[in-house]
Amino acid sequence: MVFTEPVVPRRWSRRKLLRAGAGTLTTALLTGCSWVHRDPPPPAPDPLDPLLWSTHELVRRYESVIAAHPDLAERLGPLHAAHVAHLAALREVVGRDPATPPTATASHQPVDGEPEPAVAALREARRRAEAEAEQACLAASPSRAVLLGTITAARASHVSVLS
Repeated sequence: MVFTEPVVPRRWSRRKLLRAGAGTLTTALLTGCSWVHRDPPPPAPDPLDPLLWSTHELVRRYESVIAAHPDLAERLGPLHAAHVAHLAALREVVGRDPATPPTATASHQPVDGEPEPAVAALREARRRAEAEAEQACLAASPSRAVLLGTITAARASHVSVLS
């Protein structure tokens, strides 16, 4: 039999293809498949992260005052519970804890000694927290504004208890 067209050799024989596949598999195993399973990028910061951190700090401040002055627990307990609920709601809306803590956290003033200075420090922290919640509410998307408005109103109502 006579061929009229020349036989073109294959560029890749099965043997070469198997060797290349085995080499790729070996490389992947030796490198731990790092090219396949890369760490996910860190989550983008949420605009509510600062409010979430400050709410966490406010909860801690209430806890330290109540621990140092148990006689204030009846008066401050409901406020503390409200801030704990705010913290849980903010975590749920954000979907995680904030990406990074703020650069400057609120300094805790000592709560030992007389209860009135501790309550005065809470009063000042509440004022800052109320202003911060109000600013977050004004800048929030409509889906988050209801929650932030509720937090702002709650914080404003605490003034009568802390006075």
